[in-house]
Amino acid sequence: MSVGSVYAQTNVTIKRAESVTQEFSITGAQDIIVPAIGASDDTLTLSASPVDQYGESKTIDGIVILCDSEDVTSNLPMGISFDSANYKFTVTSAASAAIENTTGKTYTVKLSVGSVYAQTNVTIKRAASTVTSVTITEPQSGSITVPTDNTNAELQLAATVKDQYGETLSENITWSVNPSVASGITFANGKFTVTKNAKGVGAGVEYTVTAAVGQVSDTQTVTVSCAESVLTTLKIMKGGDEASNETVIAPIHSGDSAKILNYSVVSLDQYGNNFAGTTLTLNGNSCNGTVSIPYGATAGEMTLTAANGETSKSITINVKVFTPDWAKTRYSQDSTKITCATLAKIDDNDTIGTTFGYTLAPDTDALSLTGKYTKVSNANGTITVTFTANNSGNGEFNGLVMSETYSITHVNTQQNAQQDATCIAVGYTAGVYCNDCQTYLSGHEEIAIDPTNHVHTSTINANAATAQAYGYTGDTYCSDCQQTVAYGYTVDFAGKRVATISGVTAASDLVYSGEAVTAYTGTLTVGNLFDDIALEASDIAVHYTGTGSTSYDSDIAPTDAGSYKVTFAVPDSNTTYSGKLELTFYIAKKDIANCDIKVPDSFYTGGVRTPEPVVTNGNVTAVKGTDFSVGYDKNLQIGQATATLTAMGNNYTGSKSVNFQIKSVDAIEEMVSFDQNENVTAGQAPSDVILVIGHGTDIKIEDVNEIELDGNILVKDRDFELRQGSIIVVLKKSVVDTLGIGAHKIDVSLKGAFAGLTVSASVKINAAPSQVIGRANPKTGAETAEISVPSIAETVYFDDKNRTAVR
Repeated sequence: MSVGSVYAQTNVTIKRAESVTQEFSITGAQDIIVPAIGASDDTLTLSASPVDQYGESKTIDGIVILCDSEDVTSNLPMGISFDSANYKFTVTSAASAAIENTTGKTYTVKLSVGSVYAQTNVTIKRAASTVTSVTITEPQSGSITVPTDNTNAELQLAATVKDQYGETLSENITWSVNPSVASGITFANGKFTVTKNAKGVGAGVEYTVTAAVGQVSDTQTVTVSCAESVLTTLKIMKGGDEASNETVIAPIHSGDSAKILNYSVVSLDQYGNNFAGTTLTLNGNSCNGTVSIPYGATAGEMTLTAANGETSKSITINVKVFTPDWAKTRYSQDSTKITCATLAKIDDNDTIGTTFGYTLAPDTDALSLTGKYTKVSNANGTITVTFTANNSGNGEFNGLVMSETYSITHVNTQQNAQQDATCIAVGYTAGVYCNDCQTYLSGHEEIAIDPTNHVHTSTINANAATAQAYGYTGDTYCSDCQQTVAYGYTVDFAGKRVATISGVTAASDLVYSGEAVTAYTGTLTVGNLFDDIALEASDIAVHYTGTGSTSYDSDIAPTDAGSYKVTFAVPDSNTTYSGKLELTFYIAKKDIANCDIKVPDSFYTGGVRTPEPVVTNGNVTAVKGTDFSVGYDKNLQIGQATATLTAMGNNYTGSKSVNFQIKSVDAIEEMVSFDQNENVTAGQAPSDVILVIGHGTDIKIEDVNEIELDGNILVKDRDFELRQGSIIVVLKKSVVDTLGIGAHKIDVSLKGAFAGLTVSASVKINAAPSQVIGRANPKTGAETAEISVPSIAETVYFDDKNRTAVR
């Protein structure tokens, strides 16, 4: 500036304010599907463009990747990598080991410039499991030989089913075979069963077996064949039986038909198949199996032979030739009857009437024959006397037989009673006995020895009971069979029978669980009982007592750790039986380190923080001061602190240290969200509004002092509910529906250790359903900061400094 030639001057510097990074976002987030084995890697590239207040680009100086609140930036699972320079995820099929299901794992990527950061979620998950391979694993190739006996030959095929990630699936496998199996072979569920009836397969049949799950399959070839055919059976048959040597009498009269003998041959291999090449000869001449012996045939032997290779079978046919005409010798005046007394005189080798006259064609010759008589009683009350002759000449007529049948009369008879069988002798039923012929005419059937009928018995080994010792009733001894036929039983001084209680043993490795133990294993049984007086296992009384320093006396199984005895006993009220069984067992203390211990995080208040641990042992919660004590370390300042639990009392032992976090009060987060996927219109809130304070910490419901909405104090249960977890404020839908369009402020003031702290949130009701409104942004001065919401609802998080919301 100047006045005339006089001037004054000063310097003015125009410069930029310090560069401040503006809020920014990350784009490109989406789900990543783990590729199948052999498929190309899947990639996802994120991008972010942070700028300052002048629109100039800022360099990202911090990258953090979180999974379940844990920093995994430098410890991503195998198969998952992140290129920090290009913000690029690469996922290979190896990630299937860490990503176990279609829900997958969500990784939160935070990119920061100084204290300003943006974050997004990337979920890596598996595709739905699908069958990609079916492999027949055993056998690699198969063959089955048809058995030669009644055993079965079996071959079981097995297959493995895997999905696109190479993991084995438990799928129902459909087995099929082509062609259809032959008779004697079954195929089911991948298993061949072959019996000897499959002999028709001959040299071998190849079957193609297919294991399939849907359209995915594998095949295997299985060959079923017989062993080389070997002659194992060669028989000459007559009728349905195997033939043997026989004597045949030629027809006696000239008009008689020839005697025809029909033979056949059975020639089989080891499978019962016909074995070719067998010939049949009669006296060395070819024979079709029919042998004819006519009248006038020459007496003598013929040899019938079946031969196949070096194997042969032969039988002899002896032909007898004679034409007798004999005179019959009678034994009484009545030629049709004979008394048993007379019959008794007919003994074996009786020589009465042993000379017979024969007319032998064409010559007449008198022969003297000797032989013996035999007599056979018939069922109709007759007896047949048979004479079997021996030729006294050249033996040509040996075996000549003549018979005569007589009615038998018995004059002197009596009825004999039944004789019971004993342990050493057979018995007989009642019967009619003839004293003349000394024969039973009826009845008198043999009764088998009865091992239970002991006629001459005595008691041995008896011993009376005393007040100090059991007695014994004694054993029953049979002097006939010289056996102990019944054993006695043990009795006590009161004369009661001593029952044997057994079948159970003491349980081992019992550890305190807060519940009554099962102190023994097995099934209780009771023995040494009268057959007619029952005593069941359910009648036995069970009682528990402590041993050593353990004090306990009850019919109920114990719960606490210690030494015990369980007694199984017949109740004194039983007048027939006594007896007992005692088992000792031990319940060990539970190591507190093996319990489930949870210590909640806490917030910094300026004083020591002592959050209460929750210790669970199965269904039982341990009690502080009774079951354990707690000591704390580094529990004053913000950061990691330690709670050390030391067992006390009778049921726990050991100790364990558990870390927890003392967080800055600044770490309290509020979450406001609507739980339905629809836009919020004034008066039409889809659900309650939920506000979560200090999730996962030791803030409790009792730390809430007062809740205001737009400066108005809300009434509990009418306007809102409180739930623990750490604190969940549920602003009822009925209240939300009364709010007009615009922002509405919720203030939650705390007390106790958090006295003076107020947590605020702002809920905005929009005319349009596409906005969720956050809280005031102190940087811009705007009363609310708005975040655009897509068609799918998102959860919006706010920090405690009323800064811009972060998604």
